[in-house]
Amino acid sequence: MTSNSKSKNFIEKVQVYFNYLITDFGYNLVEIQENDINDKITYLNNDLDRQLTLYNSYHPADYGFEAQWYRPSISTKFSDREFQLYELQENQDIEQKYLIKIADRLRTQYDGIIKGTNWISTKL
Repeated sequence: MTSNSKSKNFIEKVQVYFNYLITDFGYNLVEIQENDINDKITYLNNDLDRQLTLYNSYHPADYGFEAQWYRPSISTKFSDREFQLYELQENQDIEQKYLIKIADRLRTQYDGIIKGTNWISTKL
């Protein structure tokens, strides 16, 4: 599978598996960036002061998938992110089925953050 088809596959699957952010929690899909090295998809809920950015990198020296939270009223700078979930590139399957588990885990373990009632207490 080429980087271009991996990218297309990633973007399509994220929009399916993370659609609950839109339908159940009022987030908007505000950004999709794709290139041969990495992809970035951003969901935003201004009312809850939450932004979730999902990254996937394809370059051999990069880490792979990352889910990162921001509070836009405070900062959306990369250095101010709250890094929550990842999947190393070497552990990803070609069809990127790991996204199903990540989406489910995000929904169950980070429910309070998604709803805007909790925030991460520590920085990694």
